[in-house]
Amino acid sequence: MTERPTLTGNTKTDVNNLLPAGANVVDIFTGIKQSPKQAELMEKVKQGVQKNYDWFVDYSKEYADVKPLPYHVNFGVTEA
Repeated sequence: MTERPTLTGNTKTDVNNLLPAGANVVDIFTGIKQSPKQAELMEKVKQGVQKNYDWFVDYSKEYADVKPLPYHVNFGVTEA
C-alpha cells in the first residue's frame, strides 16, 4: 500500500503531492447551486442568526462537536 503524503495546507504543494506526475484532467467547482427554496431557507437562517447573534455564539459553543447544529426556533425556520 502506498503511503499518503501529508497535507500542508498549501494548495499548490498539496495538489502537486496528491496528483500523479504528467497530464491530469480536473474540474473546478465554483460553488453549489441552490434551488430557490434552499436560498429562501438560508436567508431565513441568516436573518435568524443576525437577530439572535449572542444566542447563536453561545449555542454554537455549546454544540461545537455536533454537526449540523440541532434545530432551534431562533434559526427562524420551522422544524422539519
